[in-house]
Amino acid sequence: MTAGEVAEVFRVEAATVVKWLSDGHLPGFQIGPKRAWRLWRDEIREYLEANRNTGSRAGISPFA
Repeated sequence: MTAGEVAEVFRVEAATVVKWLSDGHLPGFQIGPKRAWRLWRDEIREYLEANRNTGSRAGISPFA
């Protein structure tokens, strides 16, 4: 998945996903000469399942 696709899942901007990736809060890897971020769908699914009760619906980041 791209950072933009993950952003849609989390309902945030793609730049936010890139920051989470850069900070190590989300698992991902960079590819190509432009170092574009990619994430494995299964890892995002596992992350969501493991963090589903973090209060993020209340506007609290799961990475705070």
